[in-house]
Amino acid sequence: MKYNIKIDDVGPDFWEKMDALGIKRFTKRDGRIYQYVSYDTALKIIESNCLHYSTPNSFNDPFDLTSGLLDTSIAKEDLVKLVTDGFDASEDERQKIIDYNLANPDLIPTLFAKTLEDTKSDIGITCFSKSYLKTLMWSHYANKHSGVCFGFSFNQVAGDGIMQLTVRYTDKVEARNYFKETIFSIYNWIFTKSKVWEYEEEVRRVYIKDKGLIPFDKFELVEVYYGVRISDDQIKKIQALLKVNGYDNISKQSTMKINPQTFDLIEHKL
Repeated sequence: MKYNIKIDDVGPDFWEKMDALGIKRFTKRDGRIYQYVSYDTALKIIESNCLHYSTPNSFNDPFDLTSGLLDTSIAKEDLVKLVTDGFDASEDERQKIIDYNLANPDLIPTLFAKTLEDTKSDIGITCFSKSYLKTLMWSHYANKHSGVCFGFSFNQVAGDGIMQLTVRYTDKVEARNYFKETIFSIYNWIFTKSKVWEYEEEVRRVYIKDKGLIPFDKFELVEVYYGVRISDDQIKKIQALLKVNGYDNISKQSTMKINPQTFDLIEHKL
């Protein structure tokens, strides 16, 4: 007897529902996305031609992919559908499974909650912002403005286990039932964060069944910004590495400067 997890077509109104929630697909026509990194990490990205896709368990936000966003309670009609559609078994075996789980109502919710929690160890996520002018992002992720911000335009943003969507920010943890709206609940789980992170304007690129160092096409790296505190020698080293490693599609390189009139950053094109 084997359980088959089936991913059905999301349906014609799925993305309209997602858009209304605040989770949107981010494609090439929506613009470029930016990743803030330290100087040492920038060198590694250029030399390896890879980005690191981390598991959510390693993120600095303990609420990332919180279990509170997923409701794994199951109604009788959903249990019957789950067993009927998902198990290769005789009708008599299926009925025994249904009867057993009705007599033990916590069994399936606990099992699926554990399975989904374990899934966090398999998912790979790398995070971007819609802007390269985020002062706090430079402080937090680019080693106090001494790092680099890379601008990317990815050709593949969906399919083959890849998702690239904007993050939804909210004040409340509202669970979606996994059995009643399976795919929708998973997207909501992965792409929902607290409003305290709203300033990041995050776009997430997710591999469902892969993690670690994953290569990107060199032509997808299109912009490079250097932090206020990076040295001229470090800029020259990065530029030399970009050239020798064949990053030929970079349309803009700029250094960030302090705006003397406001608490903002301005760019100086190189």
